[in-house]
Amino acid sequence: MFCQPYFCAKKALLCIAVWGFPVSMVAQARCVLIDKETGVPVRDVKAYTDKGDVFTSDYQGNLVIDSAFHTAALRHGSYLERKVESREVKDTLWLLPQAIKLEEVVVWGEARKGMFPWMKIALEQAAETATPPPGGVSFDFFEMFKKKPLNKKARKKNKQILEEWDKEEKKKNEN
Repeated sequence: MFCQPYFCAKKALLCIAVWGFPVSMVAQARCVLIDKETGVPVRDVKAYTDKGDVFTSDYQGNLVIDSAFHTAALRHGSYLERKVESREVKDTLWLLPQAIKLEEVVVWGEARKGMFPWMKIALEQAAETATPPPGGVSFDFFEMFKKKPLNKKARKKNKQILEEWDKEEKKKNEN
């Protein structure tokens, strides 16, 4: 029993449409790639499918895989590689940032002998090459870096200034 050509072609077209429609639906997978720690979309993630195709996420983290695949490897320089199956690529995929961990750090060194050893050398060289100013008034730039203990009069003056400042601050706070 053979069918008429027009009717058979219609059946064949219907069969192709019924079988081909689900395959085309499965062939495209969409998802958004998000940083697990910050919740920010991740751009430029490469998706390498088992069929050899490569797809890249856009600036909003959207990834569209336009071909059929079983598994895909998601790779980005700042994140751990993640392997996903086609059924997982539906809505949102989280990527973990790479953490660089050091097991143990040992620092070997010597005790400091002076904060700025080059300062002493610079002071000596400046003193050797310095000429006295013609007017009797001088300014020595390196004198600022020398630590000198304050005499009793200077300490008393500093203490008095600080006490006056404290009194003024207390008055401001009371008002």
